Amino acid sequence: MSFDVGLRTWHGGLTEVLHLNSGVTFYQRGPRFGQQLYVDQCFLAREDWRACDNGTASALAHNCVEKPASSIMEVLRLDADLVQRLRAARPADRRLDDASMLEAPFAELLTVLAPTWHVMSELHPLGYAVYPPGFKTVTFDARQSRFIGLHIDEIDGLQMDKCSDARLRICINLGSQERHLVFIPVSVNEMARRLSYSTAELARQRSTPFIQAFMHAFPDQFVLRLGVAPGEAYVAPTENLIHDASTMWMSVQDLSLTILAHMRRRAGSV
Repeated sequence: MSFDVGLRTWHGGLTEVLHLNSGVTFYQRGPRFGQQLYVDQCFLAREDWRACDNGTASALAHNCVEKPASSIMEVLRLDADLVQRLRAARPADRRLDDASMLEAPFAELLTVLAPTWHVMSELHPLGYAVYPPGFKTVTFDARQSRFIGLHIDEIDGLQMDKCSDARLRICINLGSQERHLVFIPVSVNEMARRLSYSTAELARQRSTPFIQAFMHAFPDQFVLRLGVAPGEAYVAPTENLIHDASTMWMSVQDLSLTILAHMRRRAGSV
């Protein structure tokens, strides 16, 4: 199936870090996998993962030339010394405030982003996160005490027709093993086009019913699994695509730092 999201990496390779599958599985009643209990009516990626083919990788790279920042993902590499200092800077409660982003080592992230991204707002930290290994997905709804599965973020609280205006997510792998981002490479606007929704109809949608309608209609739309190595960060429009992080292929605890910012691509950076 077609897709409109682009992806690039600092090393230029995609097939080495990408896997894809045959689509999603819908669970009417919340499934349990080991320690993980999911909400009812959730979607998870099918587990028939295979190596990403050259054609899909080429299309993802090409979309980086054609598409806006709200449909582009990137994997960046951080200097080993900065990674170590970011690990050491973790507070006991794993929380950070906006003011901390103006000081070292966090302010140095602007230098990491600068070659390909123009940061147009202050960095806003969501903080450090620690997850056990072996989790299919990691996003947890504390109100329901259940995991939610594939979803779209709603941190900026925008209408669905304005998702392309949301801040981008910068998530740094500070752990010792590769972690994964699982995502469907289709933007909200492209989902709406496939569902024959007008802009006005899209504006009235709530994210969960909307993405469920898309996945019910297109359950065989492939899902991608992106490997993010220790010391790497991904930039992704997580309010504009269906996704979740996964520690399924890890054997040790996961540690990450997540920050939000309004950003646009620098001219000539592709």
